[in-house]
Amino acid sequence: MHVENLTEHEVSNAREALQQLIEGAANRKVASTNMNRASSRSHSVFTCLIESKWESQGIKHHRFSHLNLVDLAGSERQKSSGAEGERLKEASNINKSLSTLGHVITSLIAVSNKKSQHVPYRDSKLTFLLQDSLGGNSKTTIIANISPSSCCAAETLSTLKFAQRAKHIRNNAIINEDASGDVLSMRLEIQHLKKELSRLQGQSGFTNNGFVCESPSAFKWDQANGTFSPLMFDKRATQRRDYDITLAAAFRREQEKEAKLKAAIAAKQIAEELATQRSEEVRSFRMRLRFREDRIKRLEQVASGKLSAEAHLLQEKEDLMKEIEALRNQLERNPEITRFAMENLQLKEEIRRLQSFVDEGELERMHQQINVLEHQLLEALDWKLMNEKDPVNKDLSLFGEEAGDEKNEFLLVQAIQNEREIESLRKNLSVCLQAKEKLE
Repeated sequence: MHVENLTEHEVSNAREALQQLIEGAANRKVASTNMNRASSRSHSVFTCLIESKWESQGIKHHRFSHLNLVDLAGSERQKSSGAEGERLKEASNINKSLSTLGHVITSLIAVSNKKSQHVPYRDSKLTFLLQDSLGGNSKTTIIANISPSSCCAAETLSTLKFAQRAKHIRNNAIINEDASGDVLSMRLEIQHLKKELSRLQGQSGFTNNGFVCESPSAFKWDQANGTFSPLMFDKRATQRRDYDITLAAAFRREQEKEAKLKAAIAAKQIAEELATQRSEEVRSFRMRLRFREDRIKRLEQVASGKLSAEAHLLQEKEDLMKEIEALRNQLERNPEITRFAMENLQLKEEIRRLQSFVDEGELERMHQQINVLEHQLLEALDWKLMNEKDPVNKDLSLFGEEAGDEKNEFLLVQAIQNEREIESLRKNLSVCLQAKEKLE
């Protein structure tokens, strides 16, 4: 696409870019009309291509974007502006270009609504230049200028409708960035990461350089030599078994939470059905009330002689049949029955859960888990106390202090949580057994 007198300047900072914007604004073509002393007689587009480059860890990053500042010029009527000759031709071109912009926006709205439609960007130079801003991966802001005068009501309404349509366009804005790196530096980085991975994997037990500390409980104090020595294999196996017990208990609690969630979803569905039945009951009561009011009106008409007794009896029979049908429907969908069914379902589910909790030995397992956590907590506290008393192994103490504190806090929270859960389950079991006795 060719644009006459289009120029491009390279700038390196915001001040130079602002200077170019001021020069571009001075080149805007303006003229006086009956509606505006400095009316824009053409579109004005200022495009700023922004690029940034930097290097990080041997990788070169290149980020770029476009900033378009556009003066769309105003849509004006010939009768109001008094445009003639060259001014009339300019207004015609502006209105034609804005009309094309409106068609493009309409097509983009259809595309945003998952419809397959061609977007006519090439129908005008303006829409072709703004293709990325309108339907690309950019963020676009449109400022609609309107007049408070009543004589400009038509133009104001047209502008507001245009802005309202533009609001329905949905763009997915992303960062335009390319990354490329030196092959040698990237290979060195890969080797470094492999070494780090091997070092971390070696911390699970013995390595070529000796035993690596995995946790505070992985060492014991040798009083004779005044040093730490690794525990025997059976001790580590016991710890692994304790960890397995803790993990299995966490999984069981997770499954229990999922079962509670499913029960809550079922209760929600029953509650929604109960609300629907309540609405039907209210509607039935209103219909019966309307039947009674109609009956009273007919009796008054029979008493005044406006309605015959035979017609009254026929209408009375028809209303009674409708009322019987409404009562039958209300009886079939009694909300009290649904409410009792929901409560019964909840109690049965709670009894089943607590019964399985007792039958499957979950209570004993939780007691076992609490004992394991208490044992681990005591070991961690002994480790911390021993390191505080020994000035020789100060560095090793500092190495394991942070991990020991975190582990102590975790074990303490786990123990408290398990004790609270056991107490809550005991209370729930007692309540459910009492409810079961009442139901029986």
